[in-house]
Amino acid sequence: MSEHELLTVKQAATALNLPSWKIRRATNAGLIPCYHLFNSKRYVKLAEIEAAMCKGYQAEEKSA
Repeated sequence: MSEHELLTVKQAATALNLPSWKIRRATNAGLIPCYHLFNSKRYVKLAEIEAAMCKGYQAEEKSA
């Protein structure tokens, strides 16, 4: 599985061992980009989710 491959939210959640609602919430908030390909399903890239998670972790370290 490539980091730049488009995955459904459910597939990405399974790959990262996260609940899918957390990824959907992050896409709704604009923290993670999502893509729609000819239907209503949301697609995401693992690399973009991991980058957002690292960015959030670094922000927490700076505030501590």
